[in-house]
Amino acid sequence: MKTRVTETSIDAYHSLPLGMVSTSCQKIEDWVAANGNSTIGEIAKGLQMEKSSVSARRNELIAANRVCLGGRRACRISGRTVETVFISPKQNNLFPH
Repeated sequence: MKTRVTETSIDAYHSLPLGMVSTSCQKIEDWVAANGNSTIGEIAKGLQMEKSSVSARRNELIAANRVCLGGRRACRISGRTVETVFISPKQNNLFPH
């Protein structure tokens, strides 16, 4: 039964319109550039996205070296100590301020 959920999630991901995933990545990257060191919960609340969607896109951004892990701190939303991400200063210069 759990396998079916996984298949459904994968099907849903692959059924997204072309460019939707990269658009979500760009929104997250822009949010982090504007707000600094951020948690999944903070990004999700700020962009009104599901935490699971933010988590998946965050992992893609990390793999692409577009955001960096920024250490652990208390999330302003959940209060839990979690990993944060940030845009490296070198990359941040690419964003308009």
